[in-house]
Amino acid sequence: MNATQFQELVSKMPIGKKLPDANYLHKTGFCEIAPELARFIHAVANALKIDENDWHIVKLSKHEFKLSLLSYPSFFDESYPALTQSVTVDLTKLSHRVTQYQASDNPPILHRKETMIPANHEAYEIKIYPLGISGSTSLASYSSDSCQPK
Repeated sequence: MNATQFQELVSKMPIGKKLPDANYLHKTGFCEIAPELARFIHAVANALKIDENDWHIVKLSKHEFKLSLLSYPSFFDESYPALTQSVTVDLTKLSHRVTQYQASDNPPILHRKETMIPANHEAYEIKIYPLGISGSTSLASYSSDSCQPK
């Protein structure tokens, strides 16, 4: 996959936390993105010998040929899980950087995690009120195998 294909597929993602510079997606949402993008993400992780259990969220850059594999082992257990490790991959330079956060007194925490999983995921609950849809979600006490690309 080249940088142009990557950016096109990232821009067309129907799911994920969408910020100005990047989209974030939990592995359980891979069934809802382009299969070639899901396969590419897994291929990058495999090439770097990063175990499937050592990352949970992928951060996909919208403007650069970069991605980050983020470890949030308590994603389904905590409302605002802490980042334990980040592997940032620059696909243009074919380089990567590993950052550990386990010993950090103030690790980055994850917000809006309900946007990173499919709406039909059993950990995703949304309450509908008479005046519209609330952003209330429940993701606690659930663990799931990742959605593997075909």
